[in-house]
Amino acid sequence: MKIYLENFRSYKEVEFELSPKLTFFVGDNGQGKTNVIEAIYTFFTLGVFRAKKKDVFIKHGADYAKICLDDLEIFWQLMPNRTVFKKNGTKMPTREFLSKKDFFAVLFTPDDLNLPFNSPSYRRRLFSRSIGVINPEYFFAQMQFDKVLLNRNRLLKDEASEDEFHYWDSEFIRFSGFLTELRKEFIDFINQHITEYYAKLCPQKSQLRVDFLKSSKDIAHDLKENFQKDRIIKTTSKGAHRDDFCFMCGDKLLQDDSSRGEMRSAILAFKLAERDYINSKTGQMPLLLFDDVFSELDELRVRAFLGLIQDQQAVITTTLYKEGLFNDSEAVFYRL
Repeated sequence: MKIYLENFRSYKEVEFELSPKLTFFVGDNGQGKTNVIEAIYTFFTLGVFRAKKKDVFIKHGADYAKICLDDLEIFWQLMPNRTVFKKNGTKMPTREFLSKKDFFAVLFTPDDLNLPFNSPSYRRRLFSRSIGVINPEYFFAQMQFDKVLLNRNRLLKDEASEDEFHYWDSEFIRFSGFLTELRKEFIDFINQHITEYYAKLCPQKSQLRVDFLKSSKDIAHDLKENFQKDRIIKTTSKGAHRDDFCFMCGDKLLQDDSSRGEMRSAILAFKLAERDYINSKTGQMPLLLFDDVFSELDELRVRAFLGLIQDQQAVITTTLYKEGLFNDSEAVFYRL
């Protein structure tokens, strides 16, 4: 597998060949390590995860940027403003490009350590990244649900009659129930694997699990029961937009009883379980992309983590790598 970057972030033009197992990008901060991870992950989501606007990731002074991953290509241009997707040199609409790509990835960045601390809406976005990008039905349902929620809340603010809610409530119940069911299935799968991975990284700690906090057990009943309350507060109080999850170690929240190293180990265990979920749904082992993964991990945890991933393809960035941590004869190292 080769990744080619042209006018992307700090790179004018560069190509890296990735190992079928572990590839390391080693260097000081600010040398462009994360830029490589970002470019690779873009082929999974079709969106640059650290920027929304093209003028942020297109190299300063350039009018376009291009990234290639083997036979896949994404091209952005500022003037005229356009984005082009290609496979084997042939242009494709976004939906067709998504349907024909057979590339899947799991991403870890230091920002993921904020997952237990951030808002429920931040955590819900993880569902879209983990489920939506491999399940078009979830992606479609999320888009439709957002539209239905917007319309229902507009009726609440306009103090519309109860009859005007019938259509939107039926659609709300349909899409909300579908999203919540797939989210629960995802969390149930995560819990089948995360405990084992966390135990290998933190053998002295209590069992780790993820609790899914479903907003409603019966959304049809709750919409009716909370209708007057919703009219007063002018927003919908129950539904998939209120779902959440939390990390638990024994009977305590992870963030209340864990060191930074233990917290990082927990999120890494979650990412490994996410890898297994994607593999179970697609039949393919996703590429692992781990940015600045070794910070706050002692040598024992680093060895344990590498032991869990060394037989599959992964790209890892780090400021420092100590030789001899694992059998790295098949690994590729780039020092930036």
